[in-house]
Amino acid sequence: MTTTEQPDQSSFWSFEYLDTPRFRLQQIDLAPGVESLRLITHGRKLDTPGLRQKLDRLYRDRFSTANDVEVDLDARVTEAPHQAWSLAAEAAERGVDRIIALGGDGLVNEVVNGILEGAPSREQRPELAIVPIGTANDFAYAADLPPELGAALSLALAGPARSVDLGRVNERCFLNVASGGPLSDAAARMQPNLKGLLGEVSYIVAALLELPRAEPMALRVRSGDWSWEGNAHAMIVGNGIRGGGGFELCPSALVNDGRLNLSIVPAELDFSAMVPLVTDRSLEQVEGVIYRPFTELELESDTDITVNLDGEPTVLSRAHVEVLPRALDLCLPRGSSVLQGPRLVA
Repeated sequence: MTTTEQPDQSSFWSFEYLDTPRFRLQQIDLAPGVESLRLITHGRKLDTPGLRQKLDRLYRDRFSTANDVEVDLDARVTEAPHQAWSLAAEAAERGVDRIIALGGDGLVNEVVNGILEGAPSREQRPELAIVPIGTANDFAYAADLPPELGAALSLALAGPARSVDLGRVNERCFLNVASGGPLSDAAARMQPNLKGLLGEVSYIVAALLELPRAEPMALRVRSGDWSWEGNAHAMIVGNGIRGGGGFELCPSALVNDGRLNLSIVPAELDFSAMVPLVTDRSLEQVEGVIYRPFTELELESDTDITVNLDGEPTVLSRAHVEVLPRALDLCLPRGSSVLQGPRLVA
């Protein structure tokens, strides 16, 4: 196929398309050791401006690496909820070197869990790269991933991978944040079209509007010799710093420090006390928030609560929360803010 011919999009973008022929990646210096790639995206994301054209070019030009290494590349487009999980698991089991997730925090969460399911052994897990084309892209924003599509694809193909921690709530993992309570519930109830319309401010603003009439959640939390019990508007466990549309919810969190960070918003904080969360985009400016770093934590409630893991909801009344240190290799730009920062607490 010459560079002037059009690719067969009916086969390339069909879910039934199974094996892309081996071809060469030209003009891009792939990351060392990467000889097989899988791209995973939601079908609805193919309308992202420029995405289809860039991926078609990737297919059409038959790229080659600088050292002329042949590369296996295939793409999968989900057609049903949670399909990214199984696609990532299958790729990890097959021994793909790097998986590129094109989407938002929810898609990334599915891919992360799929990788751990398909490759339980740490040494066998493929690297993960993220091209942020979701609504909020909280983790990508905090990690300084390029917002421009072409730059993000280039980083995903050629960028270095660094070992990062994951969080786990019972049996499900998360890369960025897990959150529960009225603030989180209000965001989860929003319709997808409203999230798209309001963008990064939609999650927190909608939640704060419901706060005066919301029923707080009763929590009992224990970590080692530390414990807390009371009513709360929100409970956030952060591996990453930001959530809820780019708001700083766990100010001391880093993804490679071997721990998670807990933030509790007590119910006695009223609507006016929470306003700085919007104006300053950080819980750090809200007086009365409880912070606690930990490696393992037990959480209990008298009633079922919805906990959103990277935006993906799960219902529970008891949970064991723990950090999985250096569980995954993630493609990040050099100097990424989630890897180093002055606010690391000893």
